[in-house]
Amino acid sequence: MNDKKILIINAAIQLFAEEGVGVPTAKIAKEAGVSNGTLFNYFDTKQNLIDDVCFFIAEKMAAEIFVDLDRSRDMEEIFFHVWSAYIYWAQKNLLEYKVLGLLKSSQIVSESVFKKIDNFFAVIDENMEQGIKDNIIKDLPLDLLSEIARGQLDATVSYIQSNKLKKADVDRFTRISFEIYVKGISV
Repeated sequence: MNDKKILIINAAIQLFAEEGVGVPTAKIAKEAGVSNGTLFNYFDTKQNLIDDVCFFIAEKMAAEIFVDLDRSRDMEEIFFHVWSAYIYWAQKNLLEYKVLGLLKSSQIVSESVFKKIDNFFAVIDENMEQGIKDNIIKDLPLDLLSEIARGQLDATVSYIQSNKLKKADVDRFTRISFEIYVKGISV
């Protein structure tokens, strides 16, 4: 990716976190150290910028979460790896975590971007489907199971942040929140 494009995306992340997605493109361009015209050379519309910011964050997040994933492990080990890696990614990348949540809740990101992002998590969906077939996981729609997980994950991240937990406590509450989720979706 072009250096200027990355500068613009990073400036947008910073300003979205501070001011929300309504921030003018001129302010984003100024923060990136480029002209507004240059911004529009890389992003035809503000919608394209928003979509690219969302995808950029999600792609980086998925790369970190799945880097050491051993797909030959059993379903619960795979889920815990992703669960804990997500929580640690959120702790390490609070700005991106905040903006990703903002973009998801704002409902302004194009559906096609979310479909591309969903592909990053195909291994989870595959394991969930198998777990349902094997009568290990409750027969619920995958998107509902994912939303329940996101809610539990966000609550855990919020708790860890609010209480400024040390690593041992982060590990403990990551494990506990995962166990609560697994018990809730298990048959």
